[in-house]
Amino acid sequence: MKNLNLSQCGLVIHPDASWLGASPDGLVYDPLERPTFGLVEMKCPNAQSYIDCSYLTVQQGRRKLKESHAYYWQVQGQLLVTGMKWCDFVVFANDDMFVQRIYRDETVLSKLKQKCDLFFFYTYLPKYLSLN
Repeated sequence: MKNLNLSQCGLVIHPDASWLGASPDGLVYDPLERPTFGLVEMKCPNAQSYIDCSYLTVQQGRRKLKESHAYYWQVQGQLLVTGMKWCDFVVFANDDMFVQRIYRDETVLSKLKQKCDLFFFYTYLPKYLSLN
């Protein structure tokens, strides 16, 4: 495990889309990465080992977060809102810990932004405005 610096992070609002926000678990500094700052998202399942977590899979001999799982989309959404390039996804189980560095996926970000915009402008906003 590398020595990284971790700072707390609160609510972040997208600079160009104020209806989008995210609250990453932290901001991390890794002097060996470019860019050096990224996010961290932590999960603490009630499991003995991260191996027991159904949202992790094995591909090409390496364990990773399933890209179809909501946690993957959560991480990508945080990258979208903050503009960061990477996020360390951390699973703290009772006996061990798993860390995967997840990078921005521009295809996923585009789909996610489009779906969020459609929901906000065509579902949420009309409903909210009809209440007034």
